[in-house]
Amino acid sequence: MEHSYTADEKYLKGYLIGKGIIEPPKTHNLVFLCEKCSDFDDQFYDIEKACSVLTRYGVQPRYPHEMGIQEGDMQKALEYARQIRDFEPLATLCREISQSSD
Repeated sequence: MEHSYTADEKYLKGYLIGKGIIEPPKTHNLVFLCEKCSDFDDQFYDIEKACSVLTRYGVQPRYPHEMGIQEGDMQKALEYARQIRDFEPLATLCREISQSSD
């Protein structure tokens, strides 16, 4: 689950860099990063719930006694991670970067 969270943290920070933020915020809070991304595109509010859930999962491996994780939790984390990965503003920026590097 931590990998789902980490990948999405990188997507959000990459989006901010793609929008000209030279140094994205040094935080692991996906909700905060999502809010920063929403400064450029209001659609980011659509993934705020996914960011909130994944932020909890990103912290859990560091403090395993605070949250018990079940199989359903892992499936939900993967679902939210895919939602963020496939989120159109992020996917569009990834395509643009890929095309510019060809």
